[in-house]
Amino acid sequence: MSPLAYVTVASALVVGAMRVMKTVKYGVATISLFEQFMRTLVPHLYYALLGLVMHAVLRFFGSQRRWSSSVAMALYAGGTFATVGMLLVLTYLSVGSHLGVVGRGEGPFSPSPGHEWLYWIGFLLTVVPGTLFLVSSMQALKVLHSARRGPFALAAVLGLGVFVLVGTYVPLYTLHLSLAVDSFRGVPVPMFYWTF
Repeated sequence: MSPLAYVTVASALVVGAMRVMKTVKYGVATISLFEQFMRTLVPHLYYALLGLVMHAVLRFFGSQRRWSSSVAMALYAGGTFATVGMLLVLTYLSVGSHLGVVGRGEGPFSPSPGHEWLYWIGFLLTVVPGTLFLVSSMQALKVLHSARRGPFALAAVLGLGVFVLVGTYVPLYTLHLSLAVDSFRGVPVPMFYWTF
């Protein structure tokens, strides 16, 4: 299946799940089908950007692969893990909201008082797919380009840097991957996570 067809099918699955969730929660879908579909396609532009930036760096260091192959690898990884991540998050929000234990606090993922342990489920549902996306797309690009450690590390750092900058400064009203720096016992720890 071509990468564009793959992304289209993945987006259609997410749109279907979102339609069901919104219809069950509100009685009617709150936005049009076209707008919802476009919102689910937008994050894939970020995944393609990651593939393009890494491709440019690896090409500079001698790779002969076509740019479309790099973009395809990023889209396949994003289409797989973004879709699974979004479906898991939608299920979590739907079930939690229906039971009245999620979405009653500061944000859509916030557990109700007395159910703080649900924070960790939401955390895992956002961190695991993001990490799997990064690992699988970068491994695919490394194998595709037969990249050595140095050039690949530079491509990964620059690709993630551009990816995070664009994701931070371009407003995106759908689930997408972001980077945050948190502190664990006074030590800064970078974390990739899914955010709205």
